[in-house]
Amino acid sequence: MVVGAKRKPSLRGPIHLAVSDAECNTLISDAQKLIADLDDGFVRLGSVLLQLYAGLSAREFKLVVETRLEMKYRKALMLMDAADMVRDFGVPAKIYTKIGWSKLALVARHATNDNWSSLCRAAQRMNQVSLVAHLRAGGVADKVALTFSVSRTTAEEMRSLLIAHGASRDGLGRLRGCEGAIRNLLGRTDRSKVLRVTQGLAV
Repeated sequence: MVVGAKRKPSLRGPIHLAVSDAECNTLISDAQKLIADLDDGFVRLGSVLLQLYAGLSAREFKLVVETRLEMKYRKALMLMDAADMVRDFGVPAKIYTKIGWSKLALVARHATNDNWSSLCRAAQRMNQVSLVAHLRAGGVADKVALTFSVSRTTAEEMRSLLIAHGASRDGLGRLRGCEGAIRNLLGRTDRSKVLRVTQGLAV
């Protein structure tokens, strides 16, 4: 389970817009201009995409990205991740421009208030392949990545529990700071609720 991950948007069903046609067209025009200067403008582009994402249905957003912006959907999500991280942690321009959008998007999925600076330093000195391996190991050599599957009900219980103990949601609804929240949980004297929530996990 990827905690906080969203389901793949469905392309069926009606379109419900939370922004006017004029606002949508303005944002699309802004995004089209920024695409031409991706190296220097990727944070601004990611911010515009986040506004579109918040104002359109999942179906319409995907169609806008692929048809009006002629961009791969996965790339749009990565640009939003990068912009989200800069906004949430105040990453200076002199740092994120050295890292680049693709590596910053990778770092964003693992960043917390405690580790974002060290992860950015790692991203500056590593290529993308090495950075992926570094992040899968938890950002330090003595950690390993852990993936497991749970029921939908258990996943919602775990998300609520993690948020109650320090995790937070990013602009795409995914959880950040899960490791710190888990440490807070394990540091409690009464671990009965943690054990109840994690019963039946298929690791």
